[in-house]
Amino acid sequence: MITWLAFGHFKWSKQDGGLVRLVINNFTRKRKTVNDGDLADHILTCLFVSNFIGIVFWRSLHYQFYCWYFHTLGYLILRSALPNMLGVFVVIGIEVSFNIFPATPISSGVLQMCHFMLLIGLWFSESDKQKVE
Repeated sequence: MITWLAFGHFKWSKQDGGLVRLVINNFTRKRKTVNDGDLADHILTCLFVSNFIGIVFWRSLHYQFYCWYFHTLGYLILRSALPNMLGVFVVIGIEVSFNIFPATPISSGVLQMCHFMLLIGLWFSESDKQKVE
């Protein structure tokens, strides 16, 4: 929850002055006008990263959960501050980890390491427009 709130306050609503200022502005009708393309990009990024944060901190990760976010991994890698080659290795690490049955301590460790590397890369990404244009 703390990670999700941190992303919400420092990354997603940074231009609005943080979560509290965003909520206040929405209640007082002081909204900024934004380009529809930028808004769609921003919404997509917020939803995908939110879902990914939930996956990263889930207590027990089952194989079925992979379908919740595998299709967003490419987008998240492009949005992150990770170098492209490292992003490829992160995706391969996640894929290999989920394809080992039954899970081993090594495969679980690789999965968590890849998840945290991607999460850190998303945290340090400069903006919503990085690398995706």
